[in-house]
Amino acid sequence: MLKWKEAASVILAASPSVSSRISAPGVSGNGKKLEGQMKKEKPDFQILALKKSRESPFTPGAYVFPGGKTNRSDSSIEWSNIFTEFGFSINKLCSQLKNESTGLPIFDTTAESLPRCISLRITAIREAFEESGILLCRKAWHNSDKFSRAKHLDVKESMAWRRRIMKNANEFLNLCREYECFPDVSSLYLWSNWLTPSNIPIRFDSVFFVAVMENIVPAQSEDYEIELAKWSYSLDILDESHDKTVEAYLPPPQFYELSRLASINRISLLMEIANDINKSKHSRWMPVRVFASNGEISILPGDELYPDNPEYENHQVILKEEYTIEQLRGNRMHRFEHEDVSTKSTSGIPRYNRIVISNIEHSKMKHVQPWSFSINSKL
Repeated sequence: MLKWKEAASVILAASPSVSSRISAPGVSGNGKKLEGQMKKEKPDFQILALKKSRESPFTPGAYVFPGGKTNRSDSSIEWSNIFTEFGFSINKLCSQLKNESTGLPIFDTTAESLPRCISLRITAIREAFEESGILLCRKAWHNSDKFSRAKHLDVKESMAWRRRIMKNANEFLNLCREYECFPDVSSLYLWSNWLTPSNIPIRFDSVFFVAVMENIVPAQSEDYEIELAKWSYSLDILDESHDKTVEAYLPPPQFYELSRLASINRISLLMEIANDINKSKHSRWMPVRVFASNGEISILPGDELYPDNPEYENHQVILKEEYTIEQLRGNRMHRFEHEDVSTKSTSGIPRYNRIVISNIEHSKMKHVQPWSFSINSKL
């Protein structure tokens, strides 16, 4: 039996109006605004960020991407019937979506009626609708073997449907029948896979997809687990996570993925990169926590401190409390550094002075180099 729950999220990207993309203050690699630097043009796309409520049982007060736990209804054979009604078979859909070289355990299951390459995308689409009101569904197949831009489908009584689906995920099937539509699984590109560290009690094996929308759609939080839904630039979200006057923070996977996205300036390039990454071999990343004298390091695969055989199921941390974070820097690094990890805001939300450091070759992994903080002595 797995010691974690399985989940799927979608990183939604869309272009704002041209007038809102005027020059912005220069921003450093860790999201901090730079004083006295020339203004730079903002990227031509924003990301949908959801702020979890303080009452949320997992990562309260965090900025996250739309997503959540898988549900049996996401792999119901009824979805096969819905897709068939629109003129294409599950086998044909799988041939478009399935990446035989993914190597991700979360996709390896034969116990469900629907292949995971489809059901995990349905999970992400269902959760995005529940949490933000954005419905990635279509009424007609777009007659293409290629991935496409995602579209939002307006439905009447949207909030009522969202509440029904939150209570019973099977209601998502009923919504699609009612409005004669289907989840636009072909617009979700496989992006990454993260597993919560083994020493944390509540754990998730989470697959992340990217969906590029044709334009920004107003999002509306559901006011239960999500208290705020907003479109924002990647670096602005990173900057806000360091602002101790703001009641929000970013969990490590979200921080890392936003750092990746911050290195991309054009939405057309994001779509091209996402398409390439979707076809590439993937690996599941589980951060391993290292405790130093002045903070904490989360090391990732490729880092010289990363264990050869990490403990995926058993508790594992590395104690290096005789050294500082700075003393533990090496020649091959792929890590988060977290300073002042015990600092909290007045509401109890944890505050981190977090940076990503990476000097490994991401091109070998067929992925994007994160917007990394530069350590001149080692990089």
